[in-house]
Parts: sequence; structure tokens; C-alpha cells
Amino acid sequence: MPRLDETDNLTLRSKRRKADGSEFYEIPVFGDGNCAFNAFALGLIGAIKGGHQIDEDTLLSLIVLLKKPGNLATLKGRIKLYRGERSNIEGNQYSDLADSLEQLVNFFERNKLDPGGLIQFIKRQNTRIEIAALHVAFAPALREMSLNLRDDHGAKKEETGPLRIDGIDAGDQELKALSNEFGLNIDICQTNNKTIAPQIKQEAIDPAKRTMHILHAGNHWNLLIKPDEKKYFAMLPDLTAAHKPPEGKLLDSSSRISEWLSTPTDENARRVDEFWQANRRMNKLLDDNASPKEVHDEFTRLSAATKPQSKL
Repeated sequence: MPRLDETDNLTLRSKRRKADGSEFYEIPVFGDGNCAFNAFALGLIGAIKGGHQIDEDTLLSLIVLLKKPGNLATLKGRIKLYRGERSNIEGNQYSDLADSLEQLVNFFERNKLDPGGLIQFIKRQNTRIEIAALHVAFAPALREMSLNLRDDHGAKKEETGPLRIDGIDAGDQELKALSNEFGLNIDICQTNNKTIAPQIKQEAIDPAKRTMHILHAGNHWNLLIKPDEKKYFAMLPDLTAAHKPPEGKLLDSSSRISEWLSTPTDENARRVDEFWQANRRMNKLLDDNASPKEVHDEFTRLSAATKPQSKL
């Protein structure tokens, strides 16, 4: 059972570059069949933290969908999955996320939210586990919103209907519908090793709008952020040069890695180095579309590199 702190979800990978020289960091999101919406949700969280203004009617629609019983039931099923209980939801069991996701579900159920209150709530979510829970919690609402928008614009029901099932992968059309609704440009890219390029014909960019960059790699979607956008996500304390990981940093801490970094012993330095070597191998396999067995074997090694000294 993968633990949140044994994955590279919501960590900062090495930089990627476009042909024009612009640089981006890739942030992997949860791979649970909702990764397109998870990526958009994470980008939306960053945009809101960066001061992006969203139309009040759009926020009201989002609040209605966040509080909708069917979407909350989906999240409750995911909580059961994370806890290893019987659930109608399938996917990875991120056990460390169960309590935080349950707190979010309770918050949405019990509190009357208005647009201003939702924005302030999002801005208060700063730790890695808070942001992880929030982007998972937003996915069902964003899925339904995108498909409602597509239906409103004449999409065929037989095309959008199957996509309403949790865990069914979505695509360009759903992300473009969401970006229009939230007043954002969207730049959907594909990867060729470390170089990224547009996946679809780029629509006209409105210079007055913020642009969200999303990477489609194989069958997975991740968020791309510019270097100056790192400040919108929580980060570890500054590291000494002797113990700084060779590439990037976690955007926010798992308790274990954070503990190793804050206690600079030779053994902890070895553990951190072993973790980052395993992490880079995993990233390369994902970029190269390796076989499921290769990914599984490397994930086992990555998990071993962060074998807990004590239960979090």
C-alpha cells in the first residue's frame, strides 16, 4: 500500500524547457484516474494563491458541486479505499491522506461557503498533505463542471456520459472548458525527454489572463509551473549545501524526509541521497513510458529508500 510520503506526488522534479528556452518545473499529481482534473485543481490552487481573480458565479457553481452529495459520496468512497476498507472506488491506497481528506469532506458538508470564504480557505492550505487532499477533493467537482460546460456547448451525451464516472481519464476538451470558465489560458504540452512542446494547436493567448501549463505524458497529466510560482506551494526549510538533494526539492515535506534533512548526520545524508537517486530513476521510467513491471519494480526500490523508522 503506497504511503503519501513514499511517493513523488506533489514533489518538484527537475526543470523542463521549451524550444524558446522558457523553463518549468513539473509537479506530479495523484495517479488515480482523475489526474487531468487533479492537475487542473493543483494549477487552480496555485493560481488562487497567486492572486488570480475568478468570477463570482463560477465560484458559486464550484461550491455547489463541492457540496453536492454525489461528489461527497465519491470522496467518502476514496477515503474508504485509502484506509483499506471495502469501497466502490478503485485505485491507489494513499493511506496517509485519508484523515485530511475526511476533514475536507466534513468541512464541505457542515459549513456554508461563499466565494470569498472558499478563496481564503484555499489560501490557508499550505502543507504538502493539505494541498494533496485539496486537489483530490476538487477533482469530482471539476469533472462534473467540465462535462456540464461541454453539454451546454453542444457536446453529444454519448461522448460526455461515460466521462462522468470517477476514475475515467479525461482530456483536452474538458481542460479547455475549465480554463475558459475560470478565466485562464491553458497550454497543454507533451514531452520529448527534457524538452516540452505544445500537444495541441495553441489557441490565442490573452495576455491579460494567467496561463496554466499542463503536461500530458503517456497516459498521465501533470502540472507545469514557472520557477517563480514555487512560492505558492509550501517548501521545506532551507537545506545546508552538504545535505541539499542533487535535483530540486520537495514542494512540501513528508515527515520522514523532513526529519532526515533537519538532522544532518552521515546516515541521514545517505538516506536522502538514496531516496533522490531512486526518485530520479522512477521519473525517467515514467518519462520513457516504461512497462508496468519496470515501474512496479522501481517503485518497490523507491519505497525501500524511505522505509519508515517509525509510523507517522
